[in-house]
Amino acid sequence: MRTMRIGTVALVIIMACAIATAEPTLNAASGCVQLPNAEVAKAGGINVAVNFINSTGVNELSQLGFKAACQGNGFNARATVGFGSSLEVGLGYLGVFKEIGTANALTVGAKYKFYEDPGNALSFAIGATYRDWDADMSVDEMYSFIDFNLPTVTSAYIAMDKTFGVPADCEYTTVVTLGLMFDHYAAAQQTIGYRPIYQTTRAFAVDEGGKVESAEFFSPFIAFKTTNGNWSLKGEYKPELRKDHFTFSSDVWSIAVSKRVTPNLTATLGLTNFNLPYSDSNAGLFFGLSAALGK
Repeated sequence: MRTMRIGTVALVIIMACAIATAEPTLNAASGCVQLPNAEVAKAGGINVAVNFINSTGVNELSQLGFKAACQGNGFNARATVGFGSSLEVGLGYLGVFKEIGTANALTVGAKYKFYEDPGNALSFAIGATYRDWDADMSVDEMYSFIDFNLPTVTSAYIAMDKTFGVPADCEYTTVVTLGLMFDHYAAAQQTIGYRPIYQTTRAFAVDEGGKVESAEFFSPFIAFKTTNGNWSLKGEYKPELRKDHFTFSSDVWSIAVSKRVTPNLTATLGLTNFNLPYSDSNAGLFFGLSAALGK
């Protein structure tokens, strides 16, 4: 697994350094910042992106009796490749460096645009992503310790794009995305030493042995992108995923400004609460570059 991860890192970073117009999200699908839209990479084209992200918040596993701050920085490199006029495949790698240790993840995804009506500026797509986390994070206290493990996360979604304003006729063009997402969090066993660390009589997503149960969620999401010339403003929102007094994912939100520096290179600066699973996340600054290669 480690050899595969190193190979993935090398592949994505080499592509990104080759220095986009369907920009890859932080989850390796064309879209806004974290959330997808109904756009796909152009046929024969490769869109690559690298972002540096500051993240803050509190690890929900602190409820087990340990203070697990979730401040840190990370990088996210990914690429999407277009096949035909309706299909894209995405690949990504991210590394996160926290006060309590490090985590990295491999992300793979695919999206298919199954309907497009140019006359009404309307399109629909379905897609899925899979993220495999590998964590090396721990907290040691006087009489106990915990080694944190993170879940694999599988998501499937449907997204609809509606465009308002035609570039030839309007100074501003806005694309609004509405979608529905299914998220599955696999169970993740935490390694706990020396003493029982919590007691509860309420329904709780973690059992007495420290195993976080698996969970499934359906949630809507919304995003927009307004473009004027080489400048774009974009934002997004998706509700919190919480079960049995435990947050599997904070609500997702981002706001960002993008500038097309050249016809194929775009720079983005903004705020997002991108973070690890099991985190109650706050906003952090991020900066990124995306580039369109090939056709």
